[in-house]
This record gives sequence, C-alpha cells and structure tokens, in this order.
Amino acid sequence: MTETDLSTRDHGGPVVAFEHVAKVYGDGEMAVRALDDVSFEIHAGEFVAVMGTSGSGKSTTMNIMGCLDTPIVWAIFF
Repeated sequence: MTETDLSTRDHGGPVVAFEHVAKVYGDGEMAVRALDDVSFEIHAGEFVAVMGTSGSGKSTTMNIMGCLDTPIVWAIFF
C-alpha cells in the first residue's frame, strides 16, 4: 500500500476520539480546570491544528493524547 492508500482507507471510525474529557490541577479554591467536558474526533487523513489562547488547555490535551498525563474523567480511543 502507498502512503495515500493508508491515509484515505476507511478505518470504521475515528483514529483518535476524546469523549467528555476533564482535567483539574490542584484542589479546593486553588483548583484549575485545564479541560472541562472536551469532546472531539480525528479521522484518518485529516490535518488538525490545536489553537487557543494561553491557558486554554492545548498542552494538556496533547499530553493526554501522548499518554504523558491522565485526565480525571475520560473516554479516549486510539
């Protein structure tokens, strides 16, 4: 198979999916919600850009996708 064949082949669903993912740093009044009920899908062949303001959860999302961090509530599929 060529590279094009792999990227356009139907895999029967998304290659990455987040469903209702949340991540909180700290406790009590010092708690910071880095992610709150985030859901999205990435399908084969898609190009995705993660964009947002400082503190919007971009790095947290990428760290969870890379299994470097764990969310408090999640359903993540690869």
